[in-house]
Amino acid sequence: MNEPSDLASHPTRMLEAGVLFGIAIDAIRDIKVHSRQGGQRSALISIVFSVIALESFVNEMTEQAQNMSPSQPAEVSTFDRTNSSPMARRRWRKFTADC
Repeated sequence: MNEPSDLASHPTRMLEAGVLFGIAIDAIRDIKVHSRQGGQRSALISIVFSVIALESFVNEMTEQAQNMSPSQPAEVSTFDRTNSSPMARRRWRKFTADC
């Protein structure tokens, strides 16, 4: 666990992935037509905010992994290394551009 003095050196950050995903869920609930019927802006909003929420979640978890103490589990440091590399960022940008 982090020492109080160690925690004081890190700024407080609000995690936003849940809020963004909530917007996607609200947009889904606004869809009032049968499936396969077009012209529903709420469907597009729900898809876009779902992707944004996923990206936010991955970024927030990477940041959390970077801020953990040196005695963290091996999985956390592996997650931090794999998601912080320039190659991982390029893969993520390509993935989100394809969605």
